[in-house]
Amino acid sequence: MIDIILIAVVFIAAAALGGYVYYQQQQAKKADTAAGNGVTVATHTKAKTPVATTSTAPYLAVTEWRVRFQMSGESDFTYTLQDAFQITYANFVTPSVASCDIANNHNAAGSLARSTNDPAAMAKLGSQGGPAYTLIKQIGSYYYYYFGPGDSCPLSPSGNISDTQTKVTTSLKADLHTLASY
Repeated sequence: MIDIILIAVVFIAAAALGGYVYYQQQQAKKADTAAGNGVTVATHTKAKTPVATTSTAPYLAVTEWRVRFQMSGESDFTYTLQDAFQITYANFVTPSVASCDIANNHNAAGSLARSTNDPAAMAKLGSQGGPAYTLIKQIGSYYYYYFGPGDSCPLSPSGNISDTQTKVTTSLKADLHTLASY
């Protein structure tokens, strides 16, 4: 019985610490952005973007890459750009899964990778212990890939956050198939 209580206390303390760290990071992002310290964080909410088709669905644009995708689910994605191993990543997160971002990768909802590496080269990276990339499409000389979140959400005492993360990542992965240049 004492073991169960001890485990519950440790779990609650860990969740509280995670929430505190997340809050501090958000405050630091706001300060860096306000100070113009070069932190690339763009927040996109559902807003109608003029499109050439008859669709009225909102788009989320990765403005630095001049690409966008139609959003059907979550509307409050934010992304940060990251360069690693000759690949650029747009790491996505939403407030509903931000507490899952334990490693501070800002990709609790998954990532869109942009690379000049063709699918065979990316598959080789995956077979060498790297992340498993799913090809979305090629636009110009770039290949765009999806890969899942860096951290998985545990079950929380107040609800099932892992189900929320699964819904968000599934929605993002499906929406990325509408990726197009603009």
